[in-house]
Amino acid sequence: MNIEMTAIRHGSTYMPCVVFFVLSMFTSSSAAQMYDFAYHASLNGQGHGVPVRAAIPQDIIVWTSPGFEDLRVYNDLGEEVDRAVFPQYRIKPVFVSWEVIDSHVHDGTVSVVLKRKQFEGYVSDIEIIPEKGMFHNEVEIFSSNDTASWRYLASASIVDLRPRLDVYHTNVYIPETGDSYLRVDVRQFRAKPRDPYLDVFLEQSGFDRFSAGMGIIKVKGALSGISRQDMQRPVYDQILFTSPETCLDDEGNTIIDLGKTGLPIDKVSLKVTDPYFFREVQLWAISEKGSGSYVLEGGGNIYCMDAYGISRTSVPFEKDRCRYVRIKILNKGRPPLSISNVALRWIRRELYFIPEPHRQYAVYFRSRNAGNMQHRLEDIMSRDPEKWTTYASWKTGRIEKNESYDPDSHIKKWFKTVFSMGFIILMIYMLGFFIIQIKNRIPKTGPW
Repeated sequence: MNIEMTAIRHGSTYMPCVVFFVLSMFTSSSAAQMYDFAYHASLNGQGHGVPVRAAIPQDIIVWTSPGFEDLRVYNDLGEEVDRAVFPQYRIKPVFVSWEVIDSHVHDGTVSVVLKRKQFEGYVSDIEIIPEKGMFHNEVEIFSSNDTASWRYLASASIVDLRPRLDVYHTNVYIPETGDSYLRVDVRQFRAKPRDPYLDVFLEQSGFDRFSAGMGIIKVKGALSGISRQDMQRPVYDQILFTSPETCLDDEGNTIIDLGKTGLPIDKVSLKVTDPYFFREVQLWAISEKGSGSYVLEGGGNIYCMDAYGISRTSVPFEKDRCRYVRIKILNKGRPPLSISNVALRWIRRELYFIPEPHRQYAVYFRSRNAGNMQHRLEDIMSRDPEKWTTYASWKTGRIEKNESYDPDSHIKKWFKTVFSMGFIILMIYMLGFFIIQIKNRIPKTGPW
């Protein structure tokens, strides 16, 4: 009887262990393997023991899922390596403000002296802050450290046509300077010889002449972005559509269908050959997870006044992944624009992983059975994004077909799952049957 009781206790102890062991085997076998991926590309570079980064080319992006779940890194031993995917980090700019300390008028020119409120760092632009009202002025920028001698930096046109047109441009790029003072000389825009293209544009926009009724602005202050040595602007990759096909809808609006892209998009840029224009642009897309119909996802205004160096031909989009993209330009009865090319631009996506010494690595992608993966490295790196640009840069090699790719691996894993679960159920049934048989042999007298 003691032997029988011991068998019962051991059986009840071993059964959960057996189930756990079988489930563990199934879990490990269901993890993604190299043969689950259709393509691969080598990763080459220097450094180990710390994160490294590699740019993800366009050809890899279009063959991966929107969240890059089927993009994995393996070493030459066939072991999967923890990895992270991020767009290049956009460091938030630090601004310095300028206050007006002097202003005087001489021969129709208003000279405004500005002093920095913070003295650390270099600046490479100035955003002039004017009082409200329409204007079109010319400005010249000078810098100094003592307000006695001034160094010429740049000249430009600044303009505000609101509310008639959504055109506002008061930023001037200047050579990098760390001087404490800036002088802004403002004068009324000097009329150019009559331009028939400009006359048509002004007439369509409701202006008699570009400078009519516009005086010299009053400068209230200025802002500049601090240039830091460790500040690297993100790189934009792009796909260019030259001479895109256009058509007009029933309302006379220009339609540009760019077809299937499968790319993330942060900005849409148009190259327009017309010297003067103002248009509203709508951006429509079918997302990777969408219903299959075009949805309005964004838009903005584009314009150009060629003779005055004022233009804006890019519209922010910021869409993770788009299957199809359509651009709609609202002409509102005006002639369609001449568009020479369209660029879809996105901030470069980069792959991060930690290589070990004396190991070779490759990136594998495009799989129907990649499964889920842990994101330990991604969680750690997301806490300190400013370090991303300091990591060593690796190169992505030529894309090749994976000779060991098994497109039916997910079906085989499904059958393996069914077989494993059936085996577990059978084992539980047999153990239960065995325990019941032993229990039936035990006399009903006594503590049992």
